[in-house]
Amino acid sequence: MAFLQYNAAKRAYSAQSRAFILSNSLQLVTYGGKGPNDEETPRWLINPIIENQGNTPTSQLKFSIDMLIGGYATSEAFEQRNPYKLTFTQGVIGPRSQMASGWLIMGPVNLTPLSGRKAPIGAMGVIKYTDVFGDRHLTEYCYSANVPPLDVKEFPRGQPIRIYGSYCERHNCADAECGPDWEKRASE
Repeated sequence: MAFLQYNAAKRAYSAQSRAFILSNSLQLVTYGGKGPNDEETPRWLINPIIENQGNTPTSQLKFSIDMLIGGYATSEAFEQRNPYKLTFTQGVIGPRSQMASGWLIMGPVNLTPLSGRKAPIGAMGVIKYTDVFGDRHLTEYCYSANVPPLDVKEFPRGQPIRIYGSYCERHNCADAECGPDWEKRASE
């Protein structure tokens, strides 16, 4: 009986304390970098934000990112573009923290047509990681966000803008929510 109680307590503790990784927002920030011409200055960095909302760090974190500029990320786009086949980048995220993936650099020529909620930026991808208890996990994300109205040429340097996305119908899941073969995909 004590063994069963121990196992139940261990499972409850690890579920409560483990890392829980997701992505549901983009960060835009300019550092005033120069582009090839005045129309491309300043440069903007657009990052999907990957967050650990859990109480312990990750290990063996690998993630893929695919972005759609001026188009909506959809479940169909996720399946056609298949983020599982993209190159995975490695990282570590501590408890209750986040990381910017540093994926896309744009200048005013490309960012201005999106500003003012005229067109979305879509993000989709896969996150695989191990928690401190040794359990493998899988997260899929798929969302689109609209850039608020802003002066992309005169915006203050280093001041990030965070925009939250609206989710695709599918492919916003963690572990078993991602389908019966999630454990195999998390280990690949």
